[in-house]
Amino acid sequence: MLANGVADREVVLAAFDAYDSACEQLAALDVTRLSPADLLTLQSQREHRARTTAALDHRIMAALQAQSTPKEIGARTWAQILTIRLRISEAEAAHRLRDAADLGPRHSLDGQVLLPTLPACAAALAEGTINLEHVQEIRTAVERAGRYAARQRCGQLEADLVEAATRITPRTLREVADYAVCALNPDGDGPDIAAHERGITLGRQDPDGLIRISGWVDPELGAYLKTVNQVWGAPGINNPADEAPVSNPSPNPLDHTDGLPAPAPAVPIQPATPTVAAHGRTVRAAPCRLGRGAGRPEPRAGTVRRIAGAPCRTGCRPPQRGRS
Repeated sequence: MLANGVADREVVLAAFDAYDSACEQLAALDVTRLSPADLLTLQSQREHRARTTAALDHRIMAALQAQSTPKEIGARTWAQILTIRLRISEAEAAHRLRDAADLGPRHSLDGQVLLPTLPACAAALAEGTINLEHVQEIRTAVERAGRYAARQRCGQLEADLVEAATRITPRTLREVADYAVCALNPDGDGPDIAAHERGITLGRQDPDGLIRISGWVDPELGAYLKTVNQVWGAPGINNPADEAPVSNPSPNPLDHTDGLPAPAPAVPIQPATPTVAAHGRTVRAAPCRLGRGAGRPEPRAGTVRRIAGAPCRTGCRPPQRGRS
């Protein structure tokens, strides 16, 4: 057993030495004399190898975590080890650790090797047919689907999205994934989800003093903010660079609101019903259908139909035509 371990170690180290030598040789090459066709071919080869080596990084990290702990190495966390040793940011270290946790092999308490959390993504990345951006979109979709579907169905969703990712860009994959998750939950999340998402978040202050603001507001506050921005944020209004800044436009639209009609009340949505009442009419929800991209390969409609097989009644739309 010890002899096999020594032999395996020598094989791995020799392969990495050859890899380092090949990388040094490639870095010293002059590619400026090659034709555009040759350069595009080399670019594709480099992208393919970058994907496969990323899969190797995940296996290295998984093996390291299985054999030791951060305390044994001399740090508090694995993120701290990566940050110090590789000289990367904490955010990048956390991102790599999450990729390794989802795409690297796992180990049970008795030492048995288990499949990765996202086995289809891990296999496709090792083959070089998808990249980490595809993995991120698929991971997000599977996590969302886990709230509505069983584990087996989430696994089928992952496999279907991986199959689609081999032919489309991450942006198009996001549209396909959104539609697929919507098909898994055709009745929606209920009216209380929007209330839970409301809130404003203030970011860190930049060196120039500006602070980034983001968040979700209800329709009423959104209407107020839009009106204020259109009136007091219009060109030529409240500009501190002007010699005589104008604080209010003339005439001021906010001074003439007496004759405006009251806003229409919000229409409640009943998730369990196939129809929605709007302005005294009954509008029947139409099932979503996948479109086909103009001039690019798209996943077959059956790919998503196998995921749920139910029409979507929550406003989700299939991928649009002509978008990359």
